[in-house]
Amino acid sequence: MEPESGELTIQRPLTHLDTPTSTYTLTVRATDAGEPPRYSDVRVFITVGRDTNRPPRFRQRTYKTELPEDVQPGTLVLQVSATDPDGPDEGITFLLTAGARDNFIINSTTGEIKVAQGASLDRDISPQFDVVVAAVDSGAQTRQTSTTTLTVSLQDVNNKPPKFSQLQKLTWRLK
Repeated sequence: MEPESGELTIQRPLTHLDTPTSTYTLTVRATDAGEPPRYSDVRVFITVGRDTNRPPRFRQRTYKTELPEDVQPGTLVLQVSATDPDGPDEGITFLLTAGARDNFIINSTTGEIKVAQGASLDRDISPQFDVVVAAVDSGAQTRQTSTTTLTVSLQDVNNKPPKFSQLQKLTWRLK
């Protein structure tokens, strides 16, 4: 406490978890310079609220899965999930922000990622997709967002006939 102004300062950030009741109780005493000195006490209550502006947290830092390159549209790839440290987890919205290239879709409520209709999955062209998934909370003041990466590796499937590297005209003579 600054003795002249009475300004209180803290030496480290406080959280609502620091005390059982999330409340600090201080007794502040003001003393005059008279003879005899006189004083007065006042109790100061400081209630520390929860930080309500934190982004959602994905349950995993990254996600990885493998799919055969001939997988059917609508097939479940994986389900991501996140928690909201500020409120109900039902308030989280999921979306794909990069890397999907129209090959994957996400259910914005459940986090289920599926193969999209018309997906072009060919291991020979692109053996892996790094899909960026975002989770957005339903914060009343400011919506917070966090992202994770889903790596989808394609498994090769024998789906193409062999090709001759050079076509040559061969002549055979039989005797």
